[in-house]
Amino acid sequence: MGIFISKKLRYFIAIMEKRSFASASEELCITRSPLSKAITEIEEYLDDKLFVRKHNDLIPTPLALEYYKKCKPLYEELLKLEKIKNLKLYTVIFDSCFPLTFVKFLRDFIEVPGFEFRVEHTIITPEHLLSLKNENKIFISLKNIVDVPDENKSIWPTGGLTLLS
Repeated sequence: MGIFISKKLRYFIAIMEKRSFASASEELCITRSPLSKAITEIEEYLDDKLFVRKHNDLIPTPLALEYYKKCKPLYEELLKLEKIKNLKLYTVIFDSCFPLTFVKFLRDFIEVPGFEFRVEHTIITPEHLLSLKNENKIFISLKNIVDVPDENKSIWPTGGLTLLS
Protein backbone atom coordinates (compact mmCIF):
# COMPACT_ATOMS: atom_id res chain seq x y z
CA MET A 1 0.00 0.00 0.00
CA GLY A 2 1.30 3.44 -0.86
CA ILE A 3 0.99 6.94 0.39
CA PHE A 4 -2.15 8.00 -1.51
CA ILE A 5 -4.54 5.16 -0.75
CA SER A 6 -5.97 4.83 2.74
CA LYS A 7 -6.46 1.41 4.30
CA LYS A 8 -10.15 2.05 4.72
CA LEU A 9 -10.62 2.82 1.02
CA ARG A 10 -8.63 -0.26 0.08
CA TYR A 11 -10.70 -2.39 2.46
CA PHE A 12 -13.99 -0.95 1.19
CA ILE A 13 -13.05 -1.65 -2.45
CA ALA A 14 -12.00 -5.23 -1.59
CA ILE A 15 -15.24 -5.93 0.27
CA MET A 16 -17.34 -4.48 -2.53
CA GLU A 17 -15.60 -6.72 -5.03
CA LYS A 18 -15.55 -9.90 -2.92
CA ARG A 19 -18.90 -9.44 -1.10
CA SER A 20 -17.49 -11.32 1.87
CA PHE A 21 -15.31 -10.50 4.87
CA ALA A 22 -13.57 -13.87 4.57
CA SER A 23 -12.64 -13.46 0.89
CA ALA A 24 -11.65 -9.81 1.26
CA SER A 25 -9.52 -10.48 4.34
CA GLU A 26 -7.79 -13.32 2.50
CA GLU A 27 -7.07 -11.09 -0.50
CA LEU A 28 -5.75 -8.31 1.76
CA CYS A 29 -3.75 -10.74 3.94
CA ILE A 30 -5.35 -9.52 7.15
CA THR A 31 -7.77 -10.98 9.68
CA ARG A 32 -11.48 -10.22 9.54
CA SER A 33 -11.40 -8.14 12.71
CA PRO A 34 -9.56 -5.04 11.36
CA LEU A 35 -11.58 -5.29 8.16
CA SER A 36 -14.87 -5.32 10.02
CA LYS A 37 -13.67 -2.50 12.28
CA ALA A 38 -12.73 -0.32 9.28
CA ILE A 39 -16.13 -0.82 7.65
CA THR A 40 -17.88 -0.04 10.94
CA GLU A 41 -15.84 3.19 11.23
CA ILE A 42 -16.81 4.22 7.70
CA GLU A 43 -20.46 3.47 8.46
CA GLU A 44 -20.28 5.54 11.65
CA TYR A 45 -18.75 8.43 9.72
CA LEU A 46 -21.47 8.25 7.05
CA ASP A 47 -24.26 7.69 9.62
CA ASP A 48 -25.61 4.87 7.50
CA LYS A 49 -25.02 1.20 6.73
CA LEU A 50 -22.91 0.14 3.77
CA PHE A 51 -23.81 -3.54 3.85
CA VAL A 52 -26.60 -5.81 4.95
CA ARG A 53 -24.90 -8.76 6.62
CA LYS A 54 -26.47 -12.15 5.91
CA HIS A 55 -24.52 -15.16 7.14
CA ASN A 56 -21.20 -14.98 5.26
CA ASP A 57 -22.51 -12.72 2.50
CA LEU A 58 -22.53 -8.96 2.37
CA ILE A 59 -25.19 -7.21 0.36
CA PRO A 60 -24.22 -3.62 -0.54
CA THR A 61 -26.76 -0.94 0.26
CA PRO A 62 -27.57 1.80 -2.28
CA LEU A 63 -25.16 4.02 -0.33
CA ALA A 64 -22.33 1.50 -0.76
CA LEU A 65 -23.07 1.17 -4.47
CA GLU A 66 -23.05 4.95 -4.87
CA TYR A 67 -19.74 5.37 -3.04
CA TYR A 68 -18.17 2.46 -4.90
CA LYS A 69 -19.19 3.94 -8.24
CA LYS A 70 -17.55 7.24 -7.26
CA CYS A 71 -14.48 5.82 -5.49
CA LYS A 72 -13.46 3.01 -7.83
CA PRO A 73 -12.22 5.23 -10.72
CA LEU A 74 -10.28 7.40 -8.26
CA TYR A 75 -8.84 4.30 -6.61
CA GLU A 76 -7.67 2.97 -9.99
CA GLU A 77 -5.98 6.29 -10.82
CA LEU A 78 -4.20 6.33 -7.45
CA LEU A 79 -3.00 2.77 -8.05
CA LYS A 80 -1.55 3.88 -11.39
CA LEU A 81 0.26 6.78 -9.70
CA GLU A 82 1.77 4.47 -7.13
CA LYS A 83 2.81 2.00 -9.82
CA ILE A 84 4.63 4.76 -11.68
CA LYS A 85 6.53 5.66 -8.51
CA ASN A 86 7.58 2.06 -7.95
CA LEU A 87 8.40 1.37 -11.58
CA LYS A 88 12.06 1.48 -12.51
CA LEU A 89 12.74 2.97 -15.94
CA TYR A 90 15.72 1.70 -17.89
CA THR A 91 16.99 2.76 -21.28
CA VAL A 92 18.43 -0.06 -23.36
CA ILE A 93 20.78 1.37 -25.98
CA PHE A 94 21.83 -0.86 -28.85
CA ASP A 95 24.97 0.18 -30.67
CA SER A 96 24.60 1.03 -34.35
CA CYS A 97 26.39 -2.21 -35.27
CA PHE A 98 23.01 -3.95 -34.75
CA PRO A 99 20.52 -3.68 -37.63
CA LEU A 100 17.58 -1.42 -36.78
CA THR A 101 15.09 -4.16 -37.70
CA PHE A 102 16.76 -6.45 -35.13
CA VAL A 103 16.52 -3.76 -32.44
CA LYS A 104 12.83 -3.16 -33.22
CA PHE A 105 12.22 -6.90 -33.06
CA LEU A 106 13.90 -7.21 -29.64
CA ARG A 107 12.06 -4.17 -28.28
CA ASP A 108 8.82 -6.14 -28.36
CA PHE A 109 10.29 -8.86 -26.13
CA ILE A 110 11.97 -6.81 -23.41
CA GLU A 111 9.57 -7.15 -20.50
CA VAL A 112 10.31 -7.57 -16.79
CA PRO A 113 7.71 -7.06 -14.03
CA GLY A 114 8.39 -3.84 -12.10
CA PHE A 115 10.61 -2.41 -14.82
CA GLU A 116 9.88 -0.33 -17.87
CA PHE A 117 12.28 -0.23 -20.79
CA ARG A 118 12.85 2.36 -23.47
CA VAL A 119 14.92 1.16 -26.43
CA GLU A 120 17.31 3.33 -28.44
CA HIS A 121 19.55 2.63 -31.42
CA THR A 122 22.62 4.85 -31.78
CA ILE A 123 26.38 5.02 -32.11
CA ILE A 124 27.71 4.51 -28.59
CA THR A 125 30.25 7.21 -27.80
CA PRO A 126 32.48 7.84 -24.76
CA GLU A 127 29.97 10.53 -23.69
CA HIS A 128 27.29 7.86 -23.43
CA LEU A 129 29.52 5.81 -21.17
CA LEU A 130 29.93 8.70 -18.72
CA SER A 131 26.23 8.46 -17.89
CA LEU A 132 26.47 4.86 -16.66
CA LYS A 133 26.79 5.76 -12.98
CA ASN A 134 24.05 8.40 -12.91
CA GLU A 135 21.32 6.88 -15.04
CA ASN A 136 19.61 3.53 -15.49
CA LYS A 137 21.06 2.70 -18.88
CA ILE A 138 22.10 -0.56 -20.44
CA PHE A 139 24.38 -0.42 -23.48
CA ILE A 140 24.60 -3.41 -25.80
CA SER A 141 27.39 -3.52 -28.36
CA LEU A 142 29.50 -5.92 -30.38
CA LYS A 143 32.47 -3.58 -30.06
CA ASN A 144 35.05 -4.08 -27.34
CA ILE A 145 34.53 -1.04 -25.14
CA VAL A 146 37.55 -0.63 -22.88
CA ASP A 147 36.84 2.65 -21.04
CA VAL A 148 34.40 1.09 -18.57
CA PRO A 149 35.16 -0.41 -15.13
CA ASP A 150 34.87 -4.20 -15.06
CA GLU A 151 32.05 -4.16 -12.48
CA ASN A 152 29.83 -2.42 -15.06
CA LYS A 153 30.78 -4.69 -17.96
CA SER A 154 29.87 -8.22 -19.01
CA ILE A 155 31.50 -9.70 -22.09
CA TRP A 156 29.84 -12.85 -23.35
CA PRO A 157 32.54 -15.27 -24.48
CA THR A 158 30.54 -16.78 -27.34
CA GLY A 159 30.57 -13.80 -29.65
CA GLY A 160 32.14 -10.76 -28.06
CA LEU A 161 28.81 -9.22 -27.06
CA THR A 162 29.41 -6.41 -24.56
CA LEU A 163 26.72 -5.52 -22.05
CA LEU A 164 27.23 -2.37 -19.98
CA SER A 165 25.04 -1.23 -17.11
